Amino acid sequence: REQHIRREKATSNICTAQVLLAVMASMYAVFHGPQGLKAIAQQVHRKTVLLAKGLEKLGYKVEPETFFDTITVEVGHMQGLVMRAAVAEGVNLRKVGETKVGIALDERTRPATLEAVWRAFGGKYKVSEFEADYRLPTDLLRTSEYLTHPIFHMNRAESEMTRYIRRLSDRDLALDRAMIPLGSCTMKLNATAEMLPITWPEFSDIHPFVPADQALGYKEMIDDLSEKLCAVTGYDAISMQPNSGAQGEYAGLLTIRAYHLSRGDTHRTVCLIPTSAHGTNPASAQMVGMTVVPVKSKDNGDVDLDDFRAKDVVVVGGGDSAVDWALAVAPLARSTTLVHRSKFRAHERSVQQLHESPVTLYYPFYEVKAVRGSTWLEEVVIHQTRTGEERVLPAQALIIAIGFAADLGPLKTWGLTIERNGIVVDPHTMSTGLPGVFAAGDVAVYPGKFKLIATGVAEAITAVNHAVVHLDPSARLDAGHSTAVMEKRERATATTS
Repeated sequence: REQHIRREKATSNICTAQVLLAVMASMYAVFHGPQGLKAIAQQVHRKTVLLAKGLEKLGYKVEPETFFDTITVEVGHMQGLVMRAAVAEGVNLRKVGETKVGIALDERTRPATLEAVWRAFGGKYKVSEFEADYRLPTDLLRTSEYLTHPIFHMNRAESEMTRYIRRLSDRDLALDRAMIPLGSCTMKLNATAEMLPITWPEFSDIHPFVPADQALGYKEMIDDLSEKLCAVTGYDAISMQPNSGAQGEYAGLLTIRAYHLSRGDTHRTVCLIPTSAHGTNPASAQMVGMTVVPVKSKDNGDVDLDDFRAKDVVVVGGGDSAVDWALAVAPLARSTTLVHRSKFRAHERSVQQLHESPVTLYYPFYEVKAVRGSTWLEEVVIHQTRTGEERVLPAQALIIAIGFAADLGPLKTWGLTIERNGIVVDPHTMSTGLPGVFAAGDVAVYPGKFKLIATGVAEAITAVNHAVVHLDPSARLDAGHSTAVMEKRERATATTS
């Protein structure tokens, strides 16, 4: 609700995946009520006190003096020994620093588990030997009533709870009755048959911090699924981090931002988002530090290019993409300005049309220095790199069309060594790891390379020469530069004459 009202000023991008957890927690409180929650909490705390008493009897220092369900034990140089002994008992302890271990209990902790922990520390006690008391911080004890609404005091039979949940679902649009426009990403693709295995203890009972050697089955399952997803999608890698739709947006925007920063494009911080987009879209964009510029949508959901009519548009770049953008937007926008730091690299005819159009041109040696705006994009600051002159351009839309990403396409499947989206070569021969295959130019990668036109030309000559020798091992390879070749030819001509 906040996201759809405040859009990019929303304070978080949470969506259904997080809300489901909150709903589950609230239903837990509804089912148990205040008395049930208190009884569970007391049970957990008493078991923690029993554990602490046993450890103190063994001579260990337990911290802190007051606690709820988690304690830290000072074990000194015995940390590794104690943790290994606990694993042998079927219990994982948490390493804290170099001399302590942490232990946390919950409502499912059994008396046998307490006795196993004591054995790991060198004690052979029974739970019945100790009497539980309270070690809660007295200044935090609650004295007022809580969960006083009648719903928390309902008949807690399972059938009644089921009816109550159904009544709530009937008051809203449900996926089993209608299409809902939002909040459906998390659930809509998962059938009940697919969700049931989540409840199996083989999946659900593993702790997220267990050592890797205790989660080999998970790793095998994740690796197998990743491999199949990469094969289906063509991606280089798949992230298995549990993502809601909003977290997926956030991860994608972080990747986009990191890509721009890796290329030095620090000014590419504007994100165009249709006004019809999900509320998490602008929230996610502002969370990664982008400036959100809303673009209106048509009734059918398409981006409304006519919305640019009321905008001052600044296009950055000098290639075909930038020129095409400027020419396309110029008839629609209130004003269109093209900024470029060098000569135009676009097709000659496109450049001619650009000069004949109403687009205002700032080139060469002009770059974007800053973008400004309190809520939306309002101004773009450009400066002349030679003179230092600055200009402030009004702008409600900024289109960045500079640079390109090389696509290796099917070359990725050849068995070549790929690094930084290029092919690793031997700089002395320009040969790849695949016999008979040579690479030169921007696609060739090796330590210390400078991406210059002259470098690419030299690499091409080297690659061709060594390719000839590969095809005909009897061919002689003469190392040298163009001047040396000319001198050799002149001497040969003089001798012949």
